[in-house]
Amino acid sequence: MILEFWRRDERRRFRRVLALGALFVGIGALVVGWGFSHHGRPIWVIPVGMLVVATGPLTAILRMHRLINDECYVSVRNDGIETLLGGRLDMTRWDDLAEARYDAALNFAVLARRDGTTLVLDIALDGIAPEALARKLEHLRRKSGMGLL
Repeated sequence: MILEFWRRDERRRFRRVLALGALFVGIGALVVGWGFSHHGRPIWVIPVGMLVVATGPLTAILRMHRLINDECYVSVRNDGIETLLGGRLDMTRWDDLAEARYDAALNFAVLARRDGTTLVLDIALDGIAPEALARKLEHLRRKSGMGLL
């Protein structure tokens, strides 16, 4: 059963994609408007402006598709922590987790496993700061050790 779930915060990337699409539409509209308002303009100005206008939404759609397909998340379940980072799915069972801590130098939460390996949660998650995430995961690890999950 899933107890908590956080996805990567994509707001900044989405805004950048939408701004790029709007930029193409705006520049294309200016070119088309200039083409219609000046009589001595070259014949190719209006079709080029229309092509630039059409490029804006197409660029935004294709880049949004790429953003949506690049899934990253941290899922806290009653049997452990499941992560999907960079296309790599990983499951850390509560029994295998030595500690969850915040690394101030990296500004990320770090999962230290009993076998000596670590997993750095190096993505910005929507709705929770890295320090709060580390505290939450450590709290849940302790609860799991007492059989409360």
